[in-house]
Amino acid sequence: MAKTATEKPGTFQRISSALRGGHARGADGKGVKRNSPTTMHVSDTAITGVATYLCLFEQTQPAHRKSVYVIPARHRETVAELADAVPFPGKRGLYGFCAFVLASLRTYYRVRPDVVFFHSTFSMLPMAVLRLCGARAHMIYCSHGWSIVRYTEDRGWKSALVTLVEGHVPRLADTVINISSYEHKLVAGLGYRGNHKLIENAVAPSRVSSGQNAQREEGDDLNLLFVGRFDKQKGADLLLSAMTDIAALRPDIRLTMIGAGEMGELEAAMPPSAQFLGAKPQDEIDRWYASADALIVPSRWEGFGLVVPEALRNGTPALVSDRGALPDLIRAGETGMIFSLEDLPAFLAKLQRKDLLAMREASRRSYYERFDIERWASALHAEVERAGRN
Repeated sequence: MAKTATEKPGTFQRISSALRGGHARGADGKGVKRNSPTTMHVSDTAITGVATYLCLFEQTQPAHRKSVYVIPARHRETVAELADAVPFPGKRGLYGFCAFVLASLRTYYRVRPDVVFFHSTFSMLPMAVLRLCGARAHMIYCSHGWSIVRYTEDRGWKSALVTLVEGHVPRLADTVINISSYEHKLVAGLGYRGNHKLIENAVAPSRVSSGQNAQREEGDDLNLLFVGRFDKQKGADLLLSAMTDIAALRPDIRLTMIGAGEMGELEAAMPPSAQFLGAKPQDEIDRWYASADALIVPSRWEGFGLVVPEALRNGTPALVSDRGALPDLIRAGETGMIFSLEDLPAFLAKLQRKDLLAMREASRRSYYERFDIERWASALHAEVERAGRN
């Protein structure tokens, strides 16, 4: 039955009315114009790939559009260049999630954006609450790597639960953006609901000129580079084990590992042929990419893998595992090689430096053909502008 004029509003409507305060207010205390094109970003994380995505969005957005970012306070320093950020306290947990949702609601009714862009899995929480509160802005959702990628070979209850949540909640968004062609095909095959669009990830150009590429002579060591976290997903443990296995057979293969955080138990597994440098600024990482013979990516699962186009932009081929989106990011034999994690020691033992050197020009060309930032920015901002007009 339709409500009469005297009926009380529902709970969510009362909450949203209280949060509105009657009208929208800007950060300076003045009302925000409703026709001001504004994108509100909502993310429960602002590190690694998501941080790169947000910063590139800020750098490339049209001058007439503004952005505000609801992000964790603990990650604020990693995205210091985001001018208008709304940090919320806490970590993942009950308190953190409540703070996340509340910050999202308050920011929405203060800013009155025409587009709300939700990033990563747990942003589905404030997305659902905003829908229940009657938010009318066009909503975009990007998982930045669907969780089901981790369970593609698992048919147990975890896989079923992930599919149930991921396959249905994102349909609350008007548009769902997939970051790789692999994931786009995967979720289509699984029947995930929603209006899915493919806008493949990209990276900014190298901060190192091609003339600074420090290639060595044919007789030098074969230098491999690992860039990433030291967790189960990234497979650093598998790589160090394989390096130990081939140490006597291939003493010429050297490994450099770059990444934030502590290695923990992995430090004890470091063979003499490997070195750990810790975290490095982006321009310094580009120099390491450029001077390496190849990047090696032994991930157990991966929704995209930004390190691959980062290597390619420096003319460095990528050696990738056969998991997730990784094989789709290179052309085997031209811009890199694909290996099975089970056969990693045998794969490393057969590597030839001359083969990798022959791939450098094609690797650099592949970046400009497929992963150039202008292509990504054009497609993404066009989608946001269409959303704002709806």
